[in-house]
Amino acid sequence: MKASSIIQRTYPIVLSVLVLCFLIKTLHIKNIGSITAYVTVPVLLTASIFYFFVKVINTFRYKIFYKLPNFNLTLTILFLCNCLLNLLPFRAGEVSYVRYFYKYFRVDYYQGASRLIIIRIFDYLSVFLLVLTSVFFAGTDFLKKSINGRNFFDYSFYVLLIIGIFVVSAGLVFFLFKKRLYGYVKKIRDPIQKILLQVVSIRKSELVTLMLLSLSYWFARIFLGFTIFFMLGIKPGFFVFILISMTMALMDILPFKTFAGFGIFEGGYIALLGLLGYGGETVFNKIVAIHLVLLFPVILFGLLAYIVLFLIYKHHPTSCGVN
Repeated sequence: MKASSIIQRTYPIVLSVLVLCFLIKTLHIKNIGSITAYVTVPVLLTASIFYFFVKVINTFRYKIFYKLPNFNLTLTILFLCNCLLNLLPFRAGEVSYVRYFYKYFRVDYYQGASRLIIIRIFDYLSVFLLVLTSVFFAGTDFLKKSINGRNFFDYSFYVLLIIGIFVVSAGLVFFLFKKRLYGYVKKIRDPIQKILLQVVSIRKSELVTLMLLSLSYWFARIFLGFTIFFMLGIKPGFFVFILISMTMALMDILPFKTFAGFGIFEGGYIALLGLLGYGGETVFNKIVAIHLVLLFPVILFGLLAYIVLFLIYKHHPTSCGVN
């Protein structure tokens, strides 16, 4: 096996371990065993129920925008695709949406890819709008709390660390795979042109509906996260939480991430919550526990979806109405 292939497979896991070890050492964490005390059945059950309804809202979004005929099958596909998106490096899970929509609904690859691009654009438009709204309601209070103490200077280091990780990761990936990237660019030039033609043909009424559904979806995700944070005793305020969580969501724009977000999730939330005075071993353990809790339904429903798709829907491709 080539060295580049080995690095490509192990890089996200190694980076996760390195960042977590750095945080543990820097924050002087001595009792990580207490993390399990926060991962309780009521918290896992709450996260699972909320996650299910978040995915139901997302299913309406995909079903309407892609004109998919089967709601239950769409929901099942989205459970599996979201699991892959969370676990696979470099946002490779995005490909699964196009693949499974073609396999089960016969959505053309170009149509599938173009509509997925539009959905992702509206995802980040929604995130930016929510950030602006949260800044309006909570930005001044957040800034005052950050600057009045030493929290801003103490925790800005972690923000810079995360930015540095992304920059180094981007450089590493480009250096290791630059020849392959050049080859991909040549191969996908014509497909990209076809995808762009599909994008500009989408009607304005569809885009308005997509914007409303996207805002609903992201608000549901925020409420899920806020509820779990609240249950574990981290209560920064609703609009402050929107500002923090949407700032974290913007990090997903870049494809270079750790395995399942471990390290980046913890470092990002510790840095941003640290600006408000949250810190220490207890907060670190709670953030790790929250990450595990939020991943639990993603993996659980992803595995169930995999079983359902390959046992029940294996030989049932359905014609799709996208045109």
